[in-house]
Amino acid sequence: MPFELGLAVALGFLRSHRWVVVEARRYRLTASLSDLNGWDPFIHEGTPQGMLRALMHAFRRRGRGLPYEHLVSLLAFLEQVADERTRDYGTDDVFNRSVFDDLVYAGQDKAREMEQRLAVPHGSSS
Repeated sequence: MPFELGLAVALGFLRSHRWVVVEARRYRLTASLSDLNGWDPFIHEGTPQGMLRALMHAFRRRGRGLPYEHLVSLLAFLEQVADERTRDYGTDDVFNRSVFDDLVYAGQDKAREMEQRLAVPHGSSS
């Protein structure tokens, strides 16, 4: 998606906007977008778990966010919800508006629940 990446880079020059490149394989970027030589892409290795790792590295903020293990658990939860919703709506398209909206809301709720559990000190009963 060179066009979209170009827009993101241009915004980075015009205002305080951070952009990242996520790629499936090492060194492929230099063949497809040689203009980005000198920028290190985040490699996801073509797997959902690899994408989670790449995005965690790209957007990591100190003291914020869920640990990797929780994100993998969240991914498994969303895969289950996606299977249920696509079956419920009679489609195999997770980008169907109703399915996608349900996934977004379910993911937000589950992530909040996980964050709240992390905030409770170990050994506390609540």
